[in-house]
Amino acid sequence: MAIDLSRYYQLVKEAQSVRIRGRVTELAGLVIKAAVPGVRVGEVVEIRGRNRVAVQAEVVGFQGEEVMLMPRKWVERYYNLKRWTVMPSGGHFAPTEEPELLARDIAAFFATVDR
Repeated sequence: MAIDLSRYYQLVKEAQSVRIRGRVTELAGLVIKAAVPGVRVGEVVEIRGRNRVAVQAEVVGFQGEEVMLMPRKWVERYYNLKRWTVMPSGGHFAPTEEPELLARDIAAFFATVDR
């Protein structure tokens, strides 16, 4: 039985992105520290430098008032990435705000590990 997802595809096409300005404060290995107001863990941001080349990065955590960003393409280039989960919700303290989501993701990861 096929599921008709055309309505949802149309909603995604019509969705408006929100432009929020921030600034990169530090680059440490594969982690980018930035001052970006109002973002949450799991959100994807676009970083543009002076050359206007865009890099998409996911908000993976917070350190003080700064966000920690990690570009997936960088991780895929240097590591054997097996799982990357974008969480649907959570904030500055995502594991304490959404412990069930974290537990399900950890369980799903270990279910795929060869024994």
